[in-house]
Amino acid sequence: MQQFSILRDKTDVATFVIPFSNAMYGTRLAAGVSQSLAVPAGARIAILSASDHVVVGNAAVAVFGAAFAASNGALNYGAVDVSALAGVGSLYFIARQDTDVSVAFYS
Repeated sequence: MQQFSILRDKTDVATFVIPFSNAMYGTRLAAGVSQSLAVPAGARIAILSASDHVVVGNAAVAVFGAAFAASNGALNYGAVDVSALAGVGSLYFIARQDTDVSVAFYS
């Protein structure tokens, strides 16, 4: 598994450096339409970034309630836990409005 690095600047301040991912995907979600993404074999960590609130799961996310659509929503996840990808074949996304999503997978 790739490790995060710690670099220090001239004043000895530590900065965490994320290595390049093993696989990177980007997609545009249409509002209210569930979309899936296959998890690459061996992936243990996924780091996600989205331009708006997105619900992410490892089971089909077909719909979300009207309360979510009318609220500020919830951003799940900023980063998926290491154990979350164990045995997961696909991630499923849904957003309340058109949203750009990128996912970096690490093995």
